Amino acid sequence: MTFSFLGCMLFCKDEKHHRLADYVRWFGPFGAIFTAYFVFMQFLGSHQGYPWFDHDWGLKLLEMARFRVPHHLLLLASARVKYIAGFLVCICVICYLVFFYFRSDKSILRLFLVAMGLLLLVPLGIIFTEIYPLPVAFNMYLFRGDVFIRLIAFYIFIVFLDRRFNLNLDPGALRMTYAGLIVVSAALASLPGHLQLTIPENEIVRISRCIDSETPVDAFIIAPPDLKGVRFYSRRSVFASWKAHGLFLMPPIATEWYRRMQLLCGLNSNFSCLGKKCRKLCGKNFDNFSPEYLMGMAEHYNADYLLLRKNKALPLPEICSTEHFVVYKIQ
Repeated sequence: MTFSFLGCMLFCKDEKHHRLADYVRWFGPFGAIFTAYFVFMQFLGSHQGYPWFDHDWGLKLLEMARFRVPHHLLLLASARVKYIAGFLVCICVICYLVFFYFRSDKSILRLFLVAMGLLLLVPLGIIFTEIYPLPVAFNMYLFRGDVFIRLIAFYIFIVFLDRRFNLNLDPGALRMTYAGLIVVSAALASLPGHLQLTIPENEIVRISRCIDSETPVDAFIIAPPDLKGVRFYSRRSVFASWKAHGLFLMPPIATEWYRRMQLLCGLNSNFSCLGKKCRKLCGKNFDNFSPEYLMGMAEHYNADYLLLRKNKALPLPEICSTEHFVVYKIQ
């Protein structure tokens, strides 16, 4: 949604008769904000001293990215067919409309050049994340430059419809039409991932709120690594979770998160899974741990509570319980 809003702001302006100062005024604030953010994270925030160009750390990040977020960071390890198909469609739309309808329109030609420039981010993203990994490339999500290319293609297509059917929309109306369609499209695209109407998701919220009300604020919990939202809704410390990854924090923090996830997932250096498949495997392996193993892990790491699915009973007092989950008190 952030990319969509940014795209609206960048590309919805009246396309005629603008000076360099106009573009500086529009693009300048965004450049200043992102530059300030980058500098703050590198020198003042949690990234102070972060090894942005350390190839060795890049190799470790590559291993962790394959485990956790290949669909966001790694083109060669993601859904390549779906990505490339959508990407090529947008490029073809841009090229066709530019060369057959907008050859004399300087503003559209400028957007075409921007799209071609963004196109270079894709091979750069592959090179510096999967061939010669550099941490800064992971942080910049280079191959995701296709997001902006799609926005440009959509904008050029809207302008084409306006002129092809003689709608004669003024710049303000064209801008609002484009922005509205982007927002609606983004909302529809994200809807399936945020409509959590299944029983397990509702139960996670209920069991987490029970933890919030029945445990002290400094409680430390071991929970299935594949569950989303436990840390957020319970407001308690969780040993490790899928969503709360530390890939782009300082190397010791990221490495510790990865070590804990491997422990919770019952994985070793020889495992082979990517992204969502890893998450499912983590949940399955955790549920298959013996009660003795779970209790030993909790005692070893001084955990106060165990949140488990009701597939096994432990000889411990129950604090919270729902249809599929139970919370046991360790200490």
